[in-house]
Formats: sequence, structure tokens, C-alpha cells
Amino acid sequence: MAHLTQYIVKLTAENRSEHHDLLSAIQAGAFICTDGSAIIRVNNVGRKLNAGDMLLYPPYSKVSLEDNDDDFKGYLASVDYEFVIASVKPLEWSANLHFISRHPVVRLLENDYEVILSLIGLIEHKTAQNTSPLSLLLLSSLWESLTYQVLTAYLAVHPLEPDSDSVKNNIALTFQADLMQHFTTQREVAFYAAQQRLSSRYFSTVIKEVTGHNAFYWIVQAVTGEAKKRITESGLSIKEIAYSLNFRSPTFFSRWFKQYTGLTPKEFKQQRSVKQTL
Repeated sequence: MAHLTQYIVKLTAENRSEHHDLLSAIQAGAFICTDGSAIIRVNNVGRKLNAGDMLLYPPYSKVSLEDNDDDFKGYLASVDYEFVIASVKPLEWSANLHFISRHPVVRLLENDYEVILSLIGLIEHKTAQNTSPLSLLLLSSLWESLTYQVLTAYLAVHPLEPDSDSVKNNIALTFQADLMQHFTTQREVAFYAAQQRLSSRYFSTVIKEVTGHNAFYWIVQAVTGEAKKRITESGLSIKEIAYSLNFRSPTFFSRWFKQYTGLTPKEFKQQRSVKQTL
């Protein structure tokens, strides 16, 4: 299983080029626009955000900052999807996260906007401090508070519709949890269907109905997202990354990666290096 962390990125018109492609892998997140406006593209769908707007995006998403005003400023808060699920599980409506992914943008109420920015400020402050056990517990609590506040702010503006098919939503939710746990070793739809004692055909049909894409699409998104993260951040060789993701050889990994991204791992690494130097 990949070990991901929560993080906050301060976005401005000046540093847009550094964050044009924001790979979410298996993380979920929220954009909060504080000044100007910007277009955020999530899975090829562009959403315009003005000052005071918030956009929530699901895990396994391809997220990019497409365009913005010269005075644009905002924040990206990203958390492990597992953390989100654990936080909302006591509320017994975690399946409704699928509804949120279909209606991601809300105009924040003034009080909610101020509270969210205050929590982000506290998280930034505490993250920069020491990492004693007590400080880490406090930081975890602040992230949990931010998660609850973001969801509360969303519900204040956009109440959830009644859940018309909780069984199918729970199948999709369980799949996402299984995928987080096994995607570095299991890439077959049949494996995830068997985890829920379902046929592969029915399982993939349900996943597509609930999420808009079939199960294999999400498996590819998880693996390629993690592969890109390791290529750009881990310092591991392509060979080491291939074996760490349970590919039988670096050559097979390169072919698989190119099939679904259009680039070999080496080409992708070179492209990212060029972008970072521009």
C-alpha cells in the first residue's frame, strides 16, 4: 500500500506553472479560491472557481490548474482518501461522497469560508513546527477538523439528495478501499470482484454506473498515479519502481506505462524535469 500524507499547497498566478499538473493518485482534496478566478480541470471536465468558491475532487482523479486571472490566489488541501472515509464513517453517509464528486463546486458561506482558512493557517503553522508525538496528534486533529468543516460547508450550500441505491454505492466504496490496499500488487478486475463475491462483469458494470468509469479504469489511474509519484519524487530507479509495483520486469512496466500514459517512464521523467526547469 502507498504511504501518502496530507498536504496544503498555496496557489498563486505566479507559481501556477509549478502546479499545472496536480497528480492526486489515491488522494481526495479541496480547492478554495481566495482571490480572482481560475479553471480547475478534473478528469477532463473544467470547472470555473471565483473568489469564495470551493471545489471538491475524488481520489484517482487527473487534476490540473488550466487557467487563472493575474490576481488569482487559492489553496489546495489534499488528504488520503482512507483518511476521509475514516473521518466520515461515524456519520454513516460515506457513500454520498459519490454524489459530491458529481456536484463538486459550491459558493462558501462567509463564516464557513473564514473557518476553513483559519484551519488551513493553523495546519500550515503546526506543520512547520517540531514533530513531537503531541504535535503530530494535534496536527492530525486539525486535519480531521478541516475535513469535517469542508463537508459541513458543502452541506450548508448543497444538501445531499436521498441515496437511491446504497447497495451499489457501497460496492463502489468498498472497491475504492480495496484498491487503496492492493493496487501495488493486484491489477486484475477479477481480484477486486472476488473480494466482494461478485462476478467481474456485474462488478465492473456497477462501478461504471456509480463512478462514470469501469473498474479497470480506476485500477489504471491508481497504478499510473503512484508510478508517476515514485518516478518524480522517490529517487528510485525505473527498475526499482517496476519491481516495487509488482511488474514482472522493467521492460513490461515501461510498455504498460506507455500504453496508458503515452510516454515511457524515462520519457515522463525527462518531461517533468524540463517543466521544473522552465
